[in-house]
Amino acid sequence: MKRKNRHFTLDAAALEERGQFRQAQYDRNQNAILLDDMQLIEDDAPAIGRPEGAEDRSWSEKLHRGVMIRKELILEDERASAAHLLFNGTEIDYNDAPLYIRLNGHELVRPPTKIAHPFARHYYTHDWGGSHFDNWFVIPIPVGALRRGANELILWTDSEETSWEVMVAADAEFQRGSEEPRQPPDRSAKSIDDGHTWDSAHLGWKDEIDGEYCIRLSLDRHASEGIYTSPVIDLAGKNEVIGESLEIETCRATWDIDLPSGCCADIYLRFGDSPVPGDPSWSAFAAITDHTQTWTSPVGRYLQFQVKLGTENPLATPALKGISIEAEVAQKSPASTGHHYLMEFRNGRVIRPSLEYIHEDFANLKELRQRFDLDEVVQSANTEFEAQLLLMRWAYKVPIGNLNPYAWSYYDLPQLEKDENGRPLLLGEYPGRHRQGHCLF
Repeated sequence: MKRKNRHFTLDAAALEERGQFRQAQYDRNQNAILLDDMQLIEDDAPAIGRPEGAEDRSWSEKLHRGVMIRKELILEDERASAAHLLFNGTEIDYNDAPLYIRLNGHELVRPPTKIAHPFARHYYTHDWGGSHFDNWFVIPIPVGALRRGANELILWTDSEETSWEVMVAADAEFQRGSEEPRQPPDRSAKSIDDGHTWDSAHLGWKDEIDGEYCIRLSLDRHASEGIYTSPVIDLAGKNEVIGESLEIETCRATWDIDLPSGCCADIYLRFGDSPVPGDPSWSAFAAITDHTQTWTSPVGRYLQFQVKLGTENPLATPALKGISIEAEVAQKSPASTGHHYLMEFRNGRVIRPSLEYIHEDFANLKELRQRFDLDEVVQSANTEFEAQLLLMRWAYKVPIGNLNPYAWSYYDLPQLEKDENGRPLLLGEYPGRHRQGHCLF
C-alpha cells in the first residue's frame, strides 16, 4: 500500500468562494472572515408600506411648522464607530427648508437635498419619476450622542407649508408582515403644539393611523455573533487522478484565527465518506477544543467545519484567516486491474447559498401545471434550458390579472381563458418591448 504525505493551506479567500455565511463576511483587504460590520436598528419593518384600505397617502406624516414627530429606538450597547439616521419619506420638489433633528437632546440640521446632495436630483425633482416616490434619507449622526437603552429622536421643520414627509408603518399590518406573532412596540408619537403634548395613537397627516414612524439607526459596528461554514474539504488534497481510491491514516488541521480582547471563536468539525454534505455517511458536528487538532484514522476522507465567531465588544471582531491541513494518505489496491479511459468530463461547481433555500408549494405548482397544460408547452424542448425558455415565453403571453398585494396567490396573476378549441388562450405578439401589465421582462 503506497503512502503519501499531503500538505495544503486554504486562506480566507479560498474559504469564502464556496463557504456559507451567517452574520459574517469576507474582508478582501484583510483577507479574513469577520463578523458583519453593520447593524440596522429598527422596529417598523413588518408593517412598512401602504396599509390595506388607506387612501390619500394617509400613512405619511406631513412636517411643517407646529408638527413634531418622536421616535424611540432601543440600544443594548451604544458603542459604534459611525452612525446614521435613516427615515423613509419624501421631500417636496426644490425644497428650501432644512429638517431639524434632536437626538437625546443634541440638535442637528439636515439641509434640503438640493444643498446637501445636489446631484441626487431624484430626491427633490421630477427628473427620475418625481418626489412623490418614497426615498430613504441617510443622515450622519454623532456616535457620542447615542446611549444604552432608549434613544429619543425628534424631527421637525419650520416651513409654513409641508416640506418633508415621513412614512408611518400601521400597527394593523404588523401581524401580516411578521413571520412570528409580535406586538407593535408603541415607540412613536406626534405633537401639534411644538412638543408640549404627544399623541401616539393618531399618526399620519389625517390623524387616523396608530403605528410606528419608519425611522431607523444604521450603526457601523460588528454583530455580536456569526457563523462561517466551510465547503467540503478533501483531506487528500487536489486529486488529479480519476477513480483513485484513498484512505486517510492521520490528519492534522490548524486554524489561523486572530482573537482580540473580548472575542471568541468556537470550532466544530465533522467527517464523511462523500463529497456531498447531505450524504448520510457524515458524522455530527463535534466541538474542537484547540485551534490545532490531530486525528488517527478519521471516519471519512472528507472534512467540513464551522466557526462560530463572537464578540463582547462591537468595535472588535475575531478574524478567521485560513486553515492548514497535513494528511498521511494511503492508496488502496484497485478493485479491478482493467484499464479505464476518460472519454468525457463534466463536473460542474455547486455553490451553496448562505440562506436556506425554500421551495415553492409543489402541490399548488402541480395544479397550475395541469390547469395551463404546461407539459404541452415544453413538449418540443430538447434540453432543460429550452424548456425554461418556452416557459418564459408562455409567462409573457398568458393573460395577467390583478395582484392583491395583501394576500398574494398563484391565481391572482395567470388567468385561464379558453380559445374556440377549448385550449388555454395566449395573447398575440406585442409591438413594444414590454407587454403592459407584465413584470417578468
